Amino acid sequence: MPSINFDIFFSNVYGWIFGERDIFSALDLFLLWWGIISVFLSVCLIMIAAYLLIKINELQRADNEKYAPDPKLLVSSQPANPHWERVQKYLGSESPAEWKLAILEADTMLADLLEMLGYRGESLGERLKAVEPSDFLTLNDAWEAHKVRNQIAHEKDFVLTQREVRRVIDQFERVFKEFNYI
Repeated sequence: MPSINFDIFFSNVYGWIFGERDIFSALDLFLLWWGIISVFLSVCLIMIAAYLLIKINELQRADNEKYAPDPKLLVSSQPANPHWERVQKYLGSESPAEWKLAILEADTMLADLLEMLGYRGESLGERLKAVEPSDFLTLNDAWEAHKVRNQIAHEKDFVLTQREVRRVIDQFERVFKEFNYI
């Protein structure tokens, strides 16, 4: 491997500046040194970036351990929600009228949940519009279930099958479970 001779480098630069050397040999020498320095700096920066990524991962892991929710707190110490018990009772009925009551009761629970979470509005629809999608993972389920509730309330001859009722109640249930409401 050739050794680096600073005397030759500086004499070539001097010769180029004062016209004693050909510009191309000085330029070649400059590019050679620039390449060596660039490779060295690149390797250093890659090592620093790798070190910082490792440290960031360690900090994230420590934060996750420190701020992880306590599993004991996730289990609700409250008794079952009486509204949800009523929804389940209506759902178990053979009467389409009680199926509709199940959806209406679940929609009332949704309105209470949104009010408890601090969303304001005159109606449930306005509260749902105020929700930021990133804050509410089951927002689409809430909207779809609420639309069925609106059909029940506003369409006189709206017919529900037991399968459709189960699907809508499942949507409400996903919303309530997201917020540990049931």
